[in-house]
Amino acid sequence: MANQDETWSTPQRRLSTIERAFELARSGSYRTIDEIARRLKQEQLDNVDAHLGGTSIRKELRQICAEMRSLRMKQPEEPQSEAAE
Repeated sequence: MANQDETWSTPQRRLSTIERAFELARSGSYRTIDEIARRLKQEQLDNVDAHLGGTSIRKELRQICAEMRSLRMKQPEEPQSEAAE
């Protein structure tokens, strides 16, 4: 069964494990590195644990995840339509 979230891959080039990890972190959909790692493994990317095992990359990914969560929380809710009243 094809994965619905394959916009990260093109016929010409598939993103590396690290590139995809940063893309997932920037999406704002993942809160932890473990969640990102699970997704990368589901997508069958190479050597996920080895690529995400370094202190620096873990720090960067955690920071991006936190920043994206913060931005999402600051976004105003869409106003409800007055026609619904």
